[in-house]
Amino acid sequence: MQDHDNLVKQLVDETKAALADVLARRSHAMEAARQFEEQVAAKFAQASHLQAQLHEIAAAKKVCEGQIADLKRELEETREAVKIAEAREQEANAEIDEANVIIEDLNGQMAALDERVRGLEEKLAESDAINQGLEDDKEELREKVAELQAEVAEAAEKHASQMQSEVDAAAKANAHLTAKAAQLSAEVVRLETSLSAMQARVQVRPTLCARGPTMFGALGGFVHTLEQFSHGVCILLLQDLERSAGVAEMDLAKVKAERDTAALARANLQSELERTHRQQGACARSSCDRIATRSHTYPR
Repeated sequence: MQDHDNLVKQLVDETKAALADVLARRSHAMEAARQFEEQVAAKFAQASHLQAQLHEIAAAKKVCEGQIADLKRELEETREAVKIAEAREQEANAEIDEANVIIEDLNGQMAALDERVRGLEEKLAESDAINQGLEDDKEELREKVAELQAEVAEAAEKHASQMQSEVDAAAKANAHLTAKAAQLSAEVVRLETSLSAMQARVQVRPTLCARGPTMFGALGGFVHTLEQFSHGVCILLLQDLERSAGVAEMDLAKVKAERDTAALARANLQSELERTHRQQGACARSSCDRIATRSHTYPR
């Protein structure tokens, strides 16, 4: 009987120990289940954050593509403006050539006037030799000389007015080309500012960290794959933006080269206009000196 009681007591103790062990295992299993639920929730939150970042990156890419398209369109407009400036420069060169032709024509007319004056002076000398003793004839000859002087002065004034008109037209063309070149310079500066802002935007580097999967089962593999995909998409987008920025920089370099060419052409045109103006001034001064010399030569 005592052995039976001991056996029953032993069974009761073992049952209590087994029950306590079951309760402990149940508590441990519930804690593990709670931790699993927390990890699953954290991974889902991380996946939602990554998806939101993907949407933000896609939106930023669209904005950058639109800005790049605007830059390309502005670059084409600048190129068209440069072509127009070159065409106007050619027109100005043609006008300068025409002015040179007119100046040569004026020089020819002045030479013809010189020949005419010399012929008149010869005729006047012959008349003086023939009509030395006739005062009436001398007075008539003096009146003819005065008329010839007035004619020469009128012709010189007319030619000087024509030359001044040509000089004013050339100065207006030069001012127009200068204003157009300043406009092109302002346009290029605006393109450079836009490109600098574009480059500042594309300098963003990926801030996503590639964490190792801490979950287990199929959920851990899915989150890890999603992280790798997000990181790859970010790298591809940044590479695309860097290539676009490189193309924009090349286009900007071309615009700068075209601007320098236009500035050099404008400087050459300005030098040519100044040289033409000096030649016209020298021609006008020479004509005035010749007219003044003749007026002192004729008798009063």
